[in-house]
Amino acid sequence: MNVIGCHTRRAPAEVPLPPPAGRLENPNREFIRRMMASARKKRGVMPLDLGLGLQDLYEMTHHFQLVLPDWNDVAPPRPPPLPERMDLWKLLHDHRSVTDREARWMATIIVTGCQGPDHLWSDLGMENREQLSRLMMHDFFPLASSNTMNMKWKKFLYRRLCQREGLSLCPSPSCQECSDFPRCFAPEAPS
Repeated sequence: MNVIGCHTRRAPAEVPLPPPAGRLENPNREFIRRMMASARKKRGVMPLDLGLGLQDLYEMTHHFQLVLPDWNDVAPPRPPPLPERMDLWKLLHDHRSVTDREARWMATIIVTGCQGPDHLWSDLGMENREQLSRLMMHDFFPLASSNTMNMKWKKFLYRRLCQREGLSLCPSPSCQECSDFPRCFAPEAPS
């Protein structure tokens, strides 16, 4: 016997809606495509292999279904390697929010860009800081989300690296040559 009104009716369970079109695609594909295009145009400091080496570049482009760069193009000269290259790479990789393989590629690319003399987004060949912020939040969320003061990314990475090593003062590489040095390194407001 079914008596209507004797029991409180429950609302039907919410069925999650599918994500909007385009949200399923990994944003790293577009970031990498843009950086490779910038390297071909010699914008920024990135070599055509984005600092990955031929094997990793091949695996990454295959993974993201991208076209390998035209090796007949002349890439910008590689900046000299940073002594702290592996420490920066480890800092990024330890805070990954993507698969290990993607984090290895993206950390290598970011560290390669850190070797340049300009803002990190510019050295990577990105169009603006917002693109780099989206990449950082996607690939290294635990680290990127702690940039609560909206610090410039290269400065932020070096500050976090120094904190990790227990140092209180740590300069970013080649920042003295940057035209924005006074703005980036102006006294910070107390938190």
